[in-house]
Amino acid sequence: MSSYKLIQISDTHIFSDPDGTMFGVNSRRSLEQVLAHATRHHAIDCLLATGDLIHDDSPDAYRRLKELLAALDAPVYCLPGNHDDPALMQQILNGPLVTCRKSIVLGAWKILLLDTHVVSSDGGRLSPGELDFLERELANNATLHVVVALHHPPVRIGSPWMDAMGLANTKEFFEVLDRYPKVRGVLFGHIHQVFEQRRGNMQLLSAPSTSAQFMPATEVHMDDPVPPGYRWVTLHPDGSFDTGIDRIEVLMADAGSRSAGI
Repeated sequence: MSSYKLIQISDTHIFSDPDGTMFGVNSRRSLEQVLAHATRHHAIDCLLATGDLIHDDSPDAYRRLKELLAALDAPVYCLPGNHDDPALMQQILNGPLVTCRKSIVLGAWKILLLDTHVVSSDGGRLSPGELDFLERELANNATLHVVVALHHPPVRIGSPWMDAMGLANTKEFFEVLDRYPKVRGVLFGHIHQVFEQRRGNMQLLSAPSTSAQFMPATEVHMDDPVPPGYRWVTLHPDGSFDTGIDRIEVLMADAGSRSAGI
């Protein structure tokens, strides 16, 4: 069996206005450069977009995002973050090339995408239905190695302001995962920074934002001047995987033009 290359992008924060910026970064232009870098340096089998796909809660923003993602020569799977509208996502992004499918098989691997969106909240929670879906998929695919993707971090990352808006029901989440030793990785976004932690057989991994970055280990929000980027993961048939972060240099917008909101 073959190995597969998975690319994770997160927190794209696309605006309906193509010149919209988040903390000085033009989100659309930055994402274009991230995708160009990823396609230039990797033979992509699958791309995961792990939430906060748009910033201003508009159909036009999703259409702009879809146009960028549909140009890739690889399937793209999307899940919602706190800035997203899951109903709009299903309406606009759920097509043949860019999709909201929640379950993918890549050779010896199963990829599961979870919805942690909570209406009018920056934090996240897995509903009983999502936990049932996770349990059912793991039980029915016990021979496959598994990566689980969600938006909100299921562990504390060491920044109190961000830890206050992570996944609320981490205990229930890990109670399910711990019953299935073939769960190898958990990918998440939301934190706009790189985080890596091992928990038993699992690696817990975040991706940087394709837009603005947040400084790690801070009491309050602080911008981080490091460039945008993405995580790549090479899934091997024996259940092991390699992973790393690629970053790019982008043209920053005028520092005086900033948009509020995490």
